[in-house]
Amino acid sequence: MKYKSRAVLIVILVALILAFLLIGTFLVIKFANVNGEIFGAEAAVGLFSLLATLIGTLFVAFELKNSSEVTCCEMLINLNNYFHDSDRLMRVYAALDNAYLWGKNNDEVWEGVEDADVQFFCTFFENLSLLVQHKIAKIKDLDDLFGYRFFLFMNNPHIQEKYLLTTSSSFANLFGLYTQWIAYRDEENKRVEVRPVVGKEYRFTKEYLEKKMYLVDNGVGKHLYCEVEKGGKKLLVRDVWFDEMGQVLKLQKRVHEAMPDPEMYVETTRNELIESLHMDYVLGAYDGDRLVAVNISIDNRSCDRNLGQKCGQSARDCYTFDAVFVDPEYRGLGIQSAFIDVAKKQAKIDGAKSIWCTVAPENKHSHDNFIASGFRVYRAGVRMYGGHIRDVLRYDIED
Repeated sequence: MKYKSRAVLIVILVALILAFLLIGTFLVIKFANVNGEIFGAEAAVGLFSLLATLIGTLFVAFELKNSSEVTCCEMLINLNNYFHDSDRLMRVYAALDNAYLWGKNNDEVWEGVEDADVQFFCTFFENLSLLVQHKIAKIKDLDDLFGYRFFLFMNNPHIQEKYLLTTSSSFANLFGLYTQWIAYRDEENKRVEVRPVVGKEYRFTKEYLEKKMYLVDNGVGKHLYCEVEKGGKKLLVRDVWFDEMGQVLKLQKRVHEAMPDPEMYVETTRNELIESLHMDYVLGAYDGDRLVAVNISIDNRSCDRNLGQKCGQSARDCYTFDAVFVDPEYRGLGIQSAFIDVAKKQAKIDGAKSIWCTVAPENKHSHDNFIASGFRVYRAGVRMYGGHIRDVLRYDIED
């Protein structure tokens, strides 16, 4: 695009020169025939002086434009050289590249990479975001040199869970740059994917970026809600946080695979989990350090996952008991009932008037738990979640 714009500018300059020459020639001829007066020649000289000045000004502007492009190019080359000369940056880059190529994020990959190295990597790209914000460089200028490294970093699950998401509001500049860069790549790939985004299975969703969910930062505190004691076990129910996402997803997969009928439960996606960790309540039951059960409850906010809103109710009045899964070894300890009790308390604190949930009709144990906790069937046999049959249940919160 840079060379095309230069060619267009040159054509415009040539056209202007020819136009001025034609006009100047016409005027010289005209003035030369006015009774042979000398002022015709003087006017011609003045006109050509003006023409020379205008042409000179245009060429100066053209050279200044070229100079600014060269300056930007030199700056990016220097930044690239700085990147490769930095041991800290290269340690993180090597780990990211190996994680992508090997398809794993274990301790072996990240051995020798310190937290300070990752923060240094963040700072480098935050500086690039400032260049874009102040229009010193454009995304297309950065893309060839830094695009691969940037998306390797932003779309790496280890980086997301341990660093970016835990204090996400601190990285607003990075997420802002990511939003623009993703939009640029999507536009480039609109017809044919000529510039794929590495790690795209972990890319942040359009809704996440547009709503700037990363600015909803609850810190790293893990609030203790209650304790469950039964069968000689003592479990703590507390907040789950971003650095435990891997444990949550592994537990969910294990529970789902152990079910006699996989249709009984639709798994929560990683992106849905990220959204709820920002916006909702994600609780875990822990036996020591072991995560044995998880509950996700959607706050009374307007979104596609607010079940009451889908049933025609005001979003502000409705909580949604969205998901619960319990390690098979820990069933029968009353964990689901404990989660329901916490949801009732939090919903009342947040001003909701009802709690909604869905249950597979054949999941008798879970169905009975909800009925025993005061829920009633609002609508039976509803086809949802991609065609699965569910009963919709509702609990009304007393004032």
